[in-house]
Amino acid sequence: MLVYQPEFDTLHRVIWNGGESSMLHFQKLKDGEWKYLDTMSFMSGIPTGTKELYNEMREYYNYSMTMVQDLMYAVSF
Repeated sequence: MLVYQPEFDTLHRVIWNGGESSMLHFQKLKDGEWKYLDTMSFMSGIPTGTKELYNEMREYYNYSMTMVQDLMYAVSF
């Protein structure tokens, strides 16, 4: 399993399970367990290099965090 989790955020992360998995999973730590919030498929196949995979994970994390913030903003009204 490969994990992307910025140092400043201990509650959210993106994981890739490795192998033939073509999915990234966005998770949140709640009550001591990682809960799945969203899943994304690689549309053009699994990245071939580690740097490309890392960049995909980072982009998915940033996108997911934007969605979380938008949802929190919408709920506050």
